[in-house]
Amino acid sequence: MLLMRRATRLQRRHRAFLGTLALAQARARPNIVVSPADGQRVVALDGSASLTLRLSTRRRVCVAATLQGRAPAPEHCLDAPHGTVDLSRIPPGRHRFAVRDEASGDTDDINIVVVQKSPGEFVATKDWQPTHGASVPGGLDVRLPLDGRAAAAKLPDEWRLQLYIEEQKAFFRADVKPSDTVADIEAALGLWATVPAVLSYRGGAPFHPQATAESLGLFEQRGDVVVSWPEGPPAPLAAETSKPAAATTALVEASSL
Repeated sequence: MLLMRRATRLQRRHRAFLGTLALAQARARPNIVVSPADGQRVVALDGSASLTLRLSTRRRVCVAATLQGRAPAPEHCLDAPHGTVDLSRIPPGRHRFAVRDEASGDTDDINIVVVQKSPGEFVATKDWQPTHGASVPGGLDVRLPLDGRAAAAKLPDEWRLQLYIEEQKAFFRADVKPSDTVADIEAALGLWATVPAVLSYRGGAPFHPQATAESLGLFEQRGDVVVSWPEGPPAPLAAETSKPAAATTALVEASSL
């Protein structure tokens, strides 16, 4: 009995340590840049990519870019009355963007990976596009007309996010729409796991709560999503306990329970 109590104390201390570590990671959640996310991939269609920074502020911001293989560029300050900053002609590579709120001094750092489109690769958008015989990634909505018109594909209007939760040896599954926010998904996951959850791309800072699945390219990069636990990981399931295969089919409904 004494050994069991000591083991229980050690487990609690270990969970508390992991919770402190996860909380430190959660504090790195961006405050200014809503999207793209740290670690997000962007496809360069014609040798370079364009990117829109969506911000949580409409005040004047300063942006400093450090492109891979180049010297850091000078900081540029500009007004952002619409809460966005457009960046263009970004070459392939891993690049860092530092965004500073000029009034408050708050700064966010995000790393973006720009990859060159491969020959014959089909890059889906939310609109229908002809595939031109290209190989279509799995999970897309595909239209195959029988009247001789070209096949077309687009990003799905709804898709299933599946995350394996190591601590509970179970899968969390949720049907996600492009307009669903990170806050929606994290709330559903936290409800399922019974502890608060934070999502990010592998190796990146946590997602901004207001970011949408569409703005993060979450469908295209769903295999890179990882979970951290600000208040410590969920308790392991008892051997006789099993989680439901699908936790929720509607994030808004799950979040409001």
